[in-house]
Amino acid sequence: MFPDSALSYTGLLIPRFPSHQLIGDLAEYLPQWLQQICVSYGWRLEFTTVLPDYFQWVLIVAPSVPPGYFMQAVRSETSKLILSNFGHIKRENLSDDFWAPGYLVVLGARPHPKDKNLAIECQILTGTNEKKEGLSDEAVCPIISSNNPVPVE
Repeated sequence: MFPDSALSYTGLLIPRFPSHQLIGDLAEYLPQWLQQICVSYGWRLEFTTVLPDYFQWVLIVAPSVPPGYFMQAVRSETSKLILSNFGHIKRENLSDDFWAPGYLVVLGARPHPKDKNLAIECQILTGTNEKKEGLSDEAVCPIISSNNPVPVE
């Protein structure tokens, strides 16, 4: 059982390649794999949404677990499972990371509306993506990103 001080976080990842849609068996397996990861790490999975363009979930973790730690664990473990079970994706993605650079993590259980544009707008723009002229990562995505610490309120 989690203590009263446990924290809820909403996380979201986007596939690295737009052609790698989260559909079919992949969409079916992701919540199961995330549940297995949560049990292994001692976290509680409250909610998942798998849409073709993004994977979103709510976790409850102890306050001592930094958001960057669980986000990296989720991204790493799911990437391993995806790439080992879906050979066509492994052949197209030469990296060991299925997910696009960056992530979203929000303190609290606040899944966003099923609006594809929000996920795209809040993607941390790195690598070959072009950042919007004159805007910082925080301006592009005011929600907590991999480059921003989570404020404790």
